[in-house]
Amino acid sequence: MSFLKKARAITTLTLLGKGQKAEVVNIPEIPKDWDFFLGTKDRWVEVVFPIDMNSSNALYEGKKGSVFPPHIHKYSDEMITVLNKKGKIKIITEKEIAYIEYGQTYVFPYGEVHAVVFEEDTMAFIHWHPHFENGWEGKFINEENDT
Repeated sequence: MSFLKKARAITTLTLLGKGQKAEVVNIPEIPKDWDFFLGTKDRWVEVVFPIDMNSSNALYEGKKGSVFPPHIHKYSDEMITVLNKKGKIKIITEKEIAYIEYGQTYVFPYGEVHAVVFEEDTMAFIHWHPHFENGWEGKFINEENDT
């Protein structure tokens, strides 16, 4: 990996997080009916898999231009797949900036800081493994936290 690509990715994450540090955010459960995600125009809904799959899953409808802010999952890997033909997501990690489109998937290992920007209106399937014990949990960048 080139130093320049890594520096660009880290700078982009910092800008998306407005220079703030991650804070633990816990959503008690993924909604069973479509609902807005954390006060955004994006919506999400739980997708139920058999219990022995040991996963949490959701459909996520990201609106063009919306940002899923930098965050970390402490215990779960995350896999995101674009489901609609016009969908496009910009992926930002500390290592790279990548793009995924219809039918493509990206996997974030647990503990990796990541963010997504919806380049187009996008329907995505998101799969976390192992499942969340107490709903959705991630360490988010908090705009009001200056620590």
